[in-house]
Amino acid sequence: MSCEFIELSTGAKMPAIGLGTSQVQGEELRQMVKWAVDTGYRLFDCAAAYKNEDMIGDILKEIVDNGTLNREDLFVSSKLPANRHRPEVIRDACLQSMKALKVDYLDLYLIHVPMAVHHDAKWPPFTPDTQFEDIDYVDVWKGMEKLYKEGLCKAIGLSNFSRRQVQRVLDIASVPVAVLQTECHPYFTRVETLSFCKSNKIAFMAHSPLGSPGGRPWRGQGKSIDIINDPIIIEIARKHNRTPAQVILKYHVQRGAVAIPKSSSRDRLKENITVFDFALTTEDMKNVEALNKDYKLGNHSCSDHPNFPYKGPSDYQ
Repeated sequence: MSCEFIELSTGAKMPAIGLGTSQVQGEELRQMVKWAVDTGYRLFDCAAAYKNEDMIGDILKEIVDNGTLNREDLFVSSKLPANRHRPEVIRDACLQSMKALKVDYLDLYLIHVPMAVHHDAKWPPFTPDTQFEDIDYVDVWKGMEKLYKEGLCKAIGLSNFSRRQVQRVLDIASVPVAVLQTECHPYFTRVETLSFCKSNKIAFMAHSPLGSPGGRPWRGQGKSIDIINDPIIIEIARKHNRTPAQVILKYHVQRGAVAIPKSSSRDRLKENITVFDFALTTEDMKNVEALNKDYKLGNHSCSDHPNFPYKGPSDYQ
């Protein structure tokens, strides 16, 4: 299965569809990664916070060692945890992820969130009892730049930052912000953020690109909302003889974003990456975009943190 690529500001090429690896462990994770490789996935979105990098590393090393793929065929991404924002521990955190993933460089390393928590805090998740630290993410970025200049990371970027926060980093950056990973789906289309990224040559990576198929509650809704069953999405899917998930992922890719869906189903893994042999019409794209409700998933118990990204309505756009 072939996959299109997005060219980063560094010149590196990142697959337009990748595999999300959060909240998957054990044999389910092992089988998911192996099936993903067999299906054509080459981008693996990892993080120390997911507590599964060691197993992912074992699988990827086995795939490289047995000659199935070369290391250069893989695009391995990880993230700096919220409890490792102190400048003196940033490098060690990166090295720990590299060791777990069994690689001698990361293709991409992101600051997972702009909010720092105490070094000894158990994170994730954020809870009402989480002890915050007031560390400026601009200073954290300077530590990330050192990793890039040392060659530990081929590209560096941000995750879950608002546009105003990204701009603060851009204002002082000596190394380009290559990627912004942020929640994005038809109910949270982030039109202004995507435009901002394009104008600043930042690749836009959508996490939770299908919304909440697993049933996570939405901010302010108190219940799960299934985008997959939205009548507009279903109508477009029928027109193109595709699944609703394929329509949503095509929407992301066609607007120039990278999407990192997650599935432990072999059939769905194949389905999710089979989106490069059809196109949505202009009307289709407009109809999907019109579904936006500024509905955001996730835990807002950290909203009192000084670096919480969603301070006002413009931060949701």
